[in-house]
Amino acid sequence: MTKKTRIILQLCLIVLITGIAFSPSLKNGFTNWDDPELLLENDAVKSLSSANMRSLFSGSYAGFGGYTPLVFVSYALEVHFFQLNPKIFHIDNLILHVLNTVLIYFLILLISRNIRLSFITSLLFGVHPLHVEAVAWIQGRKDLLFSLFFLGALISYLLFLRKKARINIYYILSLMLFVCSLFSKVTAVAFPLVILLLEFFAGQKIDRSALRRSAPFFALAVVFLVLAFVTLKPGSSGIPSPKEPLTYFQNLSLFFYAFVFYISKVLLPVRLMARYSSDIVQYPLDLVLNGAIFAVGGALIYAVYRRYKEFATFGTAFFVLTLLPTLPFHFAGQPYADRYAYLPVAGILFILSVFLLEILPKYWSTRRILGYGAAACFGLAVLLLGARTWALSRVWHDSISLWTHVLKYDPKNPVAYPNRGQAYIDAGELNKALADLNAGEALVPGNPRIYNNRGVIHFQRGEYDKALSEFNRSLVVSPRFQLGYLNRGILWGRLGEFEKAVQDLTAVIGITKNFYRAYYYRGMAYKELNLLDRALADFKSAYKISPTEAARREIEILSGQKNP
Repeated sequence: MTKKTRIILQLCLIVLITGIAFSPSLKNGFTNWDDPELLLENDAVKSLSSANMRSLFSGSYAGFGGYTPLVFVSYALEVHFFQLNPKIFHIDNLILHVLNTVLIYFLILLISRNIRLSFITSLLFGVHPLHVEAVAWIQGRKDLLFSLFFLGALISYLLFLRKKARINIYYILSLMLFVCSLFSKVTAVAFPLVILLLEFFAGQKIDRSALRRSAPFFALAVVFLVLAFVTLKPGSSGIPSPKEPLTYFQNLSLFFYAFVFYISKVLLPVRLMARYSSDIVQYPLDLVLNGAIFAVGGALIYAVYRRYKEFATFGTAFFVLTLLPTLPFHFAGQPYADRYAYLPVAGILFILSVFLLEILPKYWSTRRILGYGAAACFGLAVLLLGARTWALSRVWHDSISLWTHVLKYDPKNPVAYPNRGQAYIDAGELNKALADLNAGEALVPGNPRIYNNRGVIHFQRGEYDKALSEFNRSLVVSPRFQLGYLNRGILWGRLGEFEKAVQDLTAVIGITKNFYRAYYYRGMAYKELNLLDRALADFKSAYKISPTEAARREIEILSGQKNP
């Protein structure tokens, strides 16, 4: 069998096994974990108009690190051709992950020139449960897309180094792909450091020539870091601040514990969830378990380093450098997340693959046992990882299953209760929703979303006085909380207080101009006040944002009244 045939067969096997492991994600729907704000209710992705494209490239969503215009362009393309069909988004996420797995294969092949090592590393990367969040969660698209361009740029740069030319098409291609990676997620700024690592690994000194070659990449990284801050929208970070600022020691602890956390999750992917607590001492048994596994990981890296110094150095440095932009240098609402390690995982899996292929077999006495033993260990690892990935992919089926899974492992999680409460409201299970919202408030008082959602429950029950009280509380806590104004405006309309409804709905539009429901309900209020010109203008604005049948019908009715 020729080398080319073996590569093709291995790639087919990788694609097949990876696809099977993540196939349950294709049956998943949307969740309330950022999907409403960034996709379902984001009017900027509802069309491919030039105005929307300008909006996507000039604004940042979800705070620093949220400058991801190419991600939103991909959403806009999917919405344009397939509407808001969750299956399409999940299919595309899986395709991106499979492509990344194939690129990992070729990257390792270029570095090691070893087909078996490339196969083992990429297959472990393809089926690893730590990747479930990035693949099964639609908003994980940013990590998938930036990694696709990042890996493509690395491979292009390696080919450029192999050609030993001053400049060629591979260098230009690497620059272009790097720009695309930056437009997908700003954490791609680690790329210039990684190409210096490639320079070193390829046997070339990191001298003035290497620095000159990498200078354009460093310049682009700085530009995009500045761009991320400049385009940051006021109040868009979505990161809650602690009641008391963390001390320097606490911040430092979060930073260093990140390495312990991620390496332990790579080697033993258990207790994986959508949202981890920033209180690392809350569950001491987790600290002990993660610390023990981290020690095993350190021993594994050392064992590989003793015999294959270059491979161990490259894998460790790749892991650290690509993880660096996501590390919690200061307090963040979510200091750790599985998706942050999507690309960095490849470095540790590369070292693990070297251990399985080159180190572990030396402990068997005969060549036959050596071969069977190594193959059995690898096969068992793939089977267990694939089964875990299959099970975790199903967790992301809907919001209730997602947050129930989080609460299974972290019953004090302050984010899970409000989000599951919202999901119960959407499902019409109001008693369960109220219980979750109350539990969330007990953990972290002062969350405006909890007050707002409790108001929605009371509104649906016809308890308007209680609903009004809750909406008022949400606005006391957060005076620019648009959902509080929106729902209170709708409530005023239900109570016949149309002037107050107009006032609140106008406040919503002042905060977010392209908000369909604000224009629609304000149009209804103007209609009741017999201000038909203003009502018609609002319905037209609503229809322009989202061309619904309800808005179209109101436009026709009012146009007929004005022009009988």
